[in-house]
Amino acid sequence: MIMKSMANTWQTCAVLLSVILFVSFNNCNAYTGKNMYTSAEHSLTEVMQKENDTNTTVYEAIFTFQNDEFLEELNWTVNPLNYSTGKDGLVAAMQEKTDFWQKTYYKPPFMNDNGHILYKEISDEYILMETFFDLQPMNQFDQAGLAVRLDKEHWIKAGIEYVDGKYQLGCVVTNNYSDWSVQEVPTAMVGLRIYREGCNFVIEAKVSPEEDWKFIRICHLNVGKTQTVKMGLLMCAPTDAGGQVVFSRLVFKENPGYDHQGQSTM
Repeated sequence: MIMKSMANTWQTCAVLLSVILFVSFNNCNAYTGKNMYTSAEHSLTEVMQKENDTNTTVYEAIFTFQNDEFLEELNWTVNPLNYSTGKDGLVAAMQEKTDFWQKTYYKPPFMNDNGHILYKEISDEYILMETFFDLQPMNQFDQAGLAVRLDKEHWIKAGIEYVDGKYQLGCVVTNNYSDWSVQEVPTAMVGLRIYREGCNFVIEAKVSPEEDWKFIRICHLNVGKTQTVKMGLLMCAPTDAGGQVVFSRLVFKENPGYDHQGQSTM
């Protein structure tokens, strides 16, 4: 009887061990996070921390702005004049005299640091941010796009700006002093991407869904490779209120790496 009881005990232990190993194996191959919003509106399609091959987590999310649930994940640096959500996405109107610029060129130098950024704090070394939007300007220098921000003296903004009745695809990089590069485009409806690779960034754009992504700029920001920065949607109205922008979505996903081959002359 004792031997039979011991045999049954060992059989029970073996079954329990098999169950534990099965559950552990499946957990190791699962996402470390979960879908946070599953409502019918799908305001936030998914938010997850995805474990990659190096056992580090990467923030991934798709915001489609069908309702206000995005505010559980994102924050404003400065609230817009007003905004609404729905089937078209996020429609936001800019407050007057809002902008980002630091010191360069103008006399006397001016320093503006009150534009609108709808951001997520990101510390991933490699991450890709993407949006599609339609700027609907009313005044000179109305602008919208994407931004990366550490503080008032270290940031990037890229997007469409309305200048002298034309649309310019531009990028401003600020490491204490701001620079500014632009190129004319025929439309204010644009797709935009920013790749983060530590303290280096690559910017791409497209002016129609059918086009391939086109390289715009490579730049450097004086931040640590995994230092937390604010990444998100940008909008400003440096002169007066009246303009607005429609963002159809905001996407964060793992950066697969941007391959732009250069050649050293040394």
